Parts: sequence; structure tokens; C-alpha cells
Amino acid sequence: MTAKPLTLIVAAASSNGAIGRNNDIPWRLRNELGYFHKVTTAAPAHTMNACILGRLCWLSIPPRHRPLASRYNIILTSDPSILDSAAGAAGAAMPPPPFTVTRPSLAAALEHIDELNRGSEVKIDRVFVCGGRGVYAEALGAPGHVQILRTDVRLDEEEAKKCDVFFPEVDQQLFVRQTHERLEQVAGVPVPRGLQTEAGIQYEFQLYEKTPLPLEESRS
Repeated sequence: MTAKPLTLIVAAASSNGAIGRNNDIPWRLRNELGYFHKVTTAAPAHTMNACILGRLCWLSIPPRHRPLASRYNIILTSDPSILDSAAGAAGAAMPPPPFTVTRPSLAAALEHIDELNRGSEVKIDRVFVCGGRGVYAEALGAPGHVQILRTDVRLDEEEAKKCDVFFPEVDQQLFVRQTHERLEQVAGVPVPRGLQTEAGIQYEFQLYEKTPLPLEESRS
């Protein structure tokens, strides 16, 4: 299994952790989506980041936006034909293998990333877990260094109650919120500080980490 940090990236409602409704995102926050794009595509030259998505999460992305461009897409499913249907829907937008693949489990996806970095022309820098709930839950329990890049969305509580998919509960004793400086270090891009307001909704970019960093890294 890869020794790289496993980074969950999610936008979730403050009140109840809502992340989805009717197989869609419960809000339209263009700048927040821009943050997701910038963070998940920021990689050194000659490398790319991997984005791991569950089957339903993959299918919830509009065909014209999948696969996630400039990223190595790994869809967790036991049915590889999901890519055939995606290619039929997206047409020429579907890139050739190996930039979009399926694997049957999170463990298999991480092993695939290790194999790429050991002997492939494709080198993976960061590993992002992009949903949905079941994949997030498994990743939260993974051994080693686990990070959560969370956009904390102050969605109206009544609206949040209408949602039907929720981010798993996080053990606050294991996952500790980090400083804004550490957030920017992990994100790899400048991150707006404090509450942001867009489309009448407030939200804040946050970082939580499970495993303490080595002393020399924590001082960087």
C-alpha cells in the first residue's frame, strides 16, 4: 500500500455533514469548485495526481466533465464496462487508457498507484479520495497519514436536512484541525482565509490530519 498521504477532499455541510442530494451537489459554489480543481491538479512536472472515486460519485459527474482532466482517474467498481458507457456518453472527451481505470477496491487502487510509481511512465504525486460516502469511510480508517481537505459549508439547516448523502462522522481526537499555513502547504495553492460568501452561502476551507508529522516536517 502506498506510503503517500491519503487526502480526502470534500465539501460538507457544517450542521450534519451533508454532501449530496438526489445524486447531485446540494449547492452551486463556482469558486469552491475552482479550489477543488486547483488543488487536485497541482503537481510537479512529469507527474499527475490520482483521484479515487466510487462508482456513484463517478456517475454523478456530468459526462462532459468526466474524466477529471489532467488527473489520473481511478473508479472503484467491479464492472470495468462503466468506462465503455462513459466513453459513449462523453465521446471524444474520454481520454485513452491508462489515465482512467477501474479497480475493485480502495486497497487495489492504492496498489495500482504503487505499481505505476515503480515501473510506469505515469508517475503519481498526490492521492485524493473524492467520494462518495462509502469510499470516504474506508479512507478515514486507512493506516498511516490521512488528511481531510474539508470545505465547511454553512448550509441552512432545513436545506441540509433535505440531503440524502452525508460525510462519515470524524473522530475529533484522531483528526486534528490544522493552521491556515499548514492548509496552504498541503493544498499546494493559495487558499482564501476565513469565511467566504458565494451565492448567499458561507463556507470555509479547512484541513484536518490524523497522523502527526515527523518533527522535521512539522517545522517546515
